[in-house]
Amino acid sequence: MKRDLKAVIIKVQRFLESEPLTDKQLRLISQRLDFEFMKDNEFVNHQSFIDARKREIPQLTGRFMRAGCNGTYKQEMSTDQILKFDKWIEKNISNTELNDQYWFGNFNEPQHLDT
Repeated sequence: MKRDLKAVIIKVQRFLESEPLTDKQLRLISQRLDFEFMKDNEFVNHQSFIDARKREIPQLTGRFMRAGCNGTYKQEMSTDQILKFDKWIEKNISNTELNDQYWFGNFNEPQHLDT
């Protein structure tokens, strides 16, 4: 989605069979769906929940919306923690439709609209 946000918005608009978006509407939706905008938006970022948890457990760090990039967990988690997550996922999710491709599509191929 981050690669080509406007294309994703248009794809959703077509799927919903709604009226075509104007350039102004497309710009506004793109701005609102931008990760940095959402990260700072109190209605989206759940910061009040995080702040409440930090009052209970002061040593907690972090934010609900962190970097907006794939793979940053590798810099934040130990190898042991990652392996534990991988094992849990393998045991609990591997026999379901809940896999990366189901949720996110094929990462190796760019997603473009047919023109």
